[in-house]
Amino acid sequence: SALSFILQGCDKPVIVTGSQVPLNAVRTDAINNLVNSLLLAAHPDISEVCVCFHGRLLRGNRSTKVKSTAFDAFDSPDLPWLGEAGVHIHLSEGLLLHPGEPHLRELSFDPAAVSVLALYPGIQADIARRLCAAEGLKGLILRSYGVGNVPQGNQALMDVLAAAVNEGVVVVNTSQCLAGGVYQDTYASGSVLSRIGVTPASDMTAEATFAKLHYLIACGESPEQIRALMPLPLRGECSSPDQQV
Repeated sequence: SALSFILQGCDKPVIVTGSQVPLNAVRTDAINNLVNSLLLAAHPDISEVCVCFHGRLLRGNRSTKVKSTAFDAFDSPDLPWLGEAGVHIHLSEGLLLHPGEPHLRELSFDPAAVSVLALYPGIQADIARRLCAAEGLKGLILRSYGVGNVPQGNQALMDVLAAAVNEGVVVVNTSQCLAGGVYQDTYASGSVLSRIGVTPASDMTAEATFAKLHYLIACGESPEQIRALMPLPLRGECSSPDQQV
């Protein structure tokens, strides 16, 4: 995910791969993954950061690890595979990003700039308060329920989040669900976040949300501009607003 934002205007394939079983093991999957990656890296129609694993070509910033021990460990729950390597290599050309014009910037990333708060029943507002008071914090990612809902009746938590937004912290709402997206105005328990200025992450993965927020902060964007850009696709990491259901 981070590479897709850092490599601005990518005009060539960048294929990331690995293996579940080490290369020197008898049942390694590394050889197939590497060979497929090399073939795809030479393909003229690919001009973005991808993950190649178990015969699947996935958009890098749409991929996530879904299994810890299986060979088909990676998937992209909210975007079809970009391609598949079977007997023949097939690409879904309508999904591939068009080549850009490379424009690399030297960016400085502050590890303390972004933190993550997973919501759970009974969460205390003091936990969020301590996170928001951390030195250097500029962005906070919520891991909420379903389509972006929060525990009902926890006004103290809402007050902490509202205060953070007012102080310039960009609070972004992601779902704990693997697939779907955040549509926080669907229910009352989510619409309260919209009222206090929390930004929905659309259908981005948690990894892409984290990387994108860090990237925009490192670019020096204002909190207002970051809030406007987070739900919009910069590198194909989320659906455009007119595609969201």
